[in-house]
Amino acid sequence: MFLLRCKTRLFSFLFIPILLLKTITAYAAAPAIPFTINMSEPVAITGNPRIILDVDGSTRYATYSSGTGTSTLTFTYTATIGDVDLNGISISSNSIDLNGGTVQDLSGNALANLTFTAPNTTNIKVNYPSLSMDFVYDADGRYTLNGTAYNDLSSFLTAVGGTYGRGSQATYYDSNGVMQTASNNVPRFVYDPVSHVFKGILIEANATNYMRRSEEIDNALWTPQNATVTSNITTSPKSATTAEAVIPDGTNNTHGVTYSGVDISFTSNFTVSVFAKAAGYNYAYINVFENSLNRYAVFNLSTCTAGTTKANITTTFTETIGNGWCRIGFSMPTPTRTTANISLNVTTGDNITPFTGDASSGVYFWGTQLEAYATKPTSYIATTTSTVSRNIDSLIIPSGGASWANGNTNTIYANFYHNGYGFACPTMIDNGAFYAQIFTNGLTNLWNRINTGGASTILSKTVAGDDQTIKNAYGWNTTSVASSINGAAATTGTYTGPLGFSNLYIGGCGIYNQLQRAIGKVSIYPVKISNTQLQLLTQ
Repeated sequence: MFLLRCKTRLFSFLFIPILLLKTITAYAAAPAIPFTINMSEPVAITGNPRIILDVDGSTRYATYSSGTGTSTLTFTYTATIGDVDLNGISISSNSIDLNGGTVQDLSGNALANLTFTAPNTTNIKVNYPSLSMDFVYDADGRYTLNGTAYNDLSSFLTAVGGTYGRGSQATYYDSNGVMQTASNNVPRFVYDPVSHVFKGILIEANATNYMRRSEEIDNALWTPQNATVTSNITTSPKSATTAEAVIPDGTNNTHGVTYSGVDISFTSNFTVSVFAKAAGYNYAYINVFENSLNRYAVFNLSTCTAGTTKANITTTFTETIGNGWCRIGFSMPTPTRTTANISLNVTTGDNITPFTGDASSGVYFWGTQLEAYATKPTSYIATTTSTVSRNIDSLIIPSGGASWANGNTNTIYANFYHNGYGFACPTMIDNGAFYAQIFTNGLTNLWNRINTGGASTILSKTVAGDDQTIKNAYGWNTTSVASSINGAAATTGTYTGPLGFSNLYIGGCGIYNQLQRAIGKVSIYPVKISNTQLQLLTQ
């Protein structure tokens, strides 16, 4: 209780933080925060007395809402869209502001002294975006538009006039870590295959798997060398018994299977990958024979790590899948020939030294993939008799004239997994002449960039590598920009130019440079929130 004295009457000011001891994130209607004053006797209220609040430097009011004729008065603060105060709102004045109203006893005597001792409100925190897409709220996310909540992406996109599309099937990991296949135009809400942590919506570029018979290493396209192939011997990452085992024979030699004459007539870098699992031997390596150039990388399957490499490999790749499976691969520069021989091999250590097999132990392989224009493998694409392509994921929300957008000042918050592939946009807004984007520029560099007429202001920060969680907030107005990443102090810059935008792109720079990773949440505020709040928002 907080004491309030008025003449000979004793009053007590009791602040009741109902459901408010944590951040108020307004997914639906604006949060109504009640302040209750307990009087020592009944009072009568006329008009709209109020308590003056400070919400991150903006004046707001808790206005009288109920209690006249009783000794308990309630004043309610209803958040305004764009209100953000994550270090706690404060009470600006220790006196009730009559605002043209009155506070009287039941005999009609005005109460002259309306001062009180302000309570501690540091735990009363507000976060109220105009548009929010929380892709990890539940199995299909939760979304809001100006305080109205939608429980699935489809109904939200209808309300906001947005679109999602992908004109093909595509794979993802479900909540049990099992690979599933999503139908055309069905978004992929993905989980970590090992920890089963919900990661968000997966947004990828188009890609093609040029390896035919990707799940049939026992097919005639593959030729065993000093090894036998046992068909459909163990459970694959799809939880079906479709994985093969490559078993070295009893000769002192190298052991594996080779796919000859694979088309690599690419005009860019390319990537090869496969899912592998120890079946008695803990090491495997991939060979790509391109004319006289022999590229290879060795992988430890027990730790799912890359080892020795040779001959102009750009990057190696490993991903722990679960149930002993490890996805392995590497990328290479633009090829010098149009075909190559690709082999999957078993070895005994971090080398390609010949050895004598025991004719019973080996390595399981499944899901070969060859992609062009990729520095790392994307989600798995199954093939049979021919190559198969996966189309681009496109999530676009029109914003020109939209009630949730401000033509001159905005803040974007995005929680996503960093793309170590190269250039990509977790979010971007533009109108052709102007754009603002969160932009991954290589493995460890993240930009917040605003541009008009070819002139850019870039706020850059070094971040952790591929697939690391990033929380990024970026705000701008007609003269300045500021950003914070993962709780760091805000970086600021100046900007002058036309503002306004017509589209919000989720997971891409327009229809290009898709993130290739999951996005957990995106929020838009129709204000440039303060540097302090930018930092708190990303903690």
